[in-house]
Amino acid sequence: MKLIRKIQKLNDDELEIFVQRRINLLENKQKHLSDTIGFLLDYNQSVDSLLLSDYELATAEILTKFDGYIPLGTRMVYGMNCDTNKKIVSNGGKFYYIDTDDYILDFCKYIKEQEIIDEFELFDCILDFIDIYFGTIPTINREEMIQLISKDERTFFDPIKAPVFSSFKKKGNHQCSEIGIVTQNILSFLGYDISLIIGNQQLDEEYAHAFNLIDFNYQKTKLSLLLDMASSVYITNLDHQTIGIAPYIHYLDKNKEETFQSLIDGTIDAIECPDYNYILVGKNIWKEINQNNRYYSIYNESNNKRLKKTINKN
Repeated sequence: MKLIRKIQKLNDDELEIFVQRRINLLENKQKHLSDTIGFLLDYNQSVDSLLLSDYELATAEILTKFDGYIPLGTRMVYGMNCDTNKKIVSNGGKFYYIDTDDYILDFCKYIKEQEIIDEFELFDCILDFIDIYFGTIPTINREEMIQLISKDERTFFDPIKAPVFSSFKKKGNHQCSEIGIVTQNILSFLGYDISLIIGNQQLDEEYAHAFNLIDFNYQKTKLSLLLDMASSVYITNLDHQTIGIAPYIHYLDKNKEETFQSLIDGTIDAIECPDYNYILVGKNIWKEINQNNRYYSIYNESNNKRLKKTINKN
């Protein structure tokens, strides 16, 4: 919280200088990392219907976990493409380049007016800011905003106009990838040990999803959390009318690195989490546990074998 207190004391000119210097420092530390992160498989589409016998699965080396600050120029893969003419299913099909970090300065200006006591209030503040930054009323279809063209015969795609992350601002069309990126970079900027995870979430059905894992010290205790800003929690009154939203938070049994490794090596298939909402009465708030659980998982070798088995069957 020390950086927050410092930010709140700086005037506008001092703040701009501080923000740019810190971003430069964080980006320089990340030069050795891959410039591509994203989904290896998009469950938003029916894989079984796409992978026909004469289709080829086009593979790509894509990180499903990114630690720390995500630099400008990084490519985010957010979906799979199926080219029916060329008989290829590509897991590198839809992506954009991160071309702006203006939200860092915007957020720092935003929190100058906020009273933030601890990390949990900070998470709430970030969620509120994300809605302000991206907007809440959609003005354009996502696929119209990111026009795609064929790059080569293997149907990997480049945006017609790159970079395009800045195009999401105020369009109200942001999804889990964009929310995860902004959450990751704001908290990294503020000095927190956080990772962006590109994987899956299952409530009633499984679909591709981006979320964050974070470690931090809270009241002399080391906490590890799964933090999901995109699939947030409803705050209701006693009549179950929605009066607000809050970040979804799940306490991890292990730190984030151990948890992620358990997913990688198959020790656990998914992080099983209770689904819940909050009930606010006056100044008191209660957590109401819902009937269904949430499950957060990632791509791993067992998923890859299952995918290949599906292809061979068909």
